[in-house]
Amino acid sequence: MKYTKILLIILIAITFNACSTSLNQESIDKSNNQQISQLLDELHKKDVKIENLENEIQKLKEDAKK
Repeated sequence: MKYTKILLIILIAITFNACSTSLNQESIDKSNNQQISQLLDELHKKDVKIENLENEIQKLKEDAKK
């Protein structure tokens, strides 16, 4: 009976730990997805800025030829 109680406590502890780990991993994944999304947004903004600067350079080159 004594060993049965110990085994039951160990089983409960393992189950609780597994559930906690699973929830933590989901939270980490969600946080990582948010960070990736933010980085992609920043990259897109910088790409747009680069395109605008390239267009401006092209216009200045055309104006310089005139």
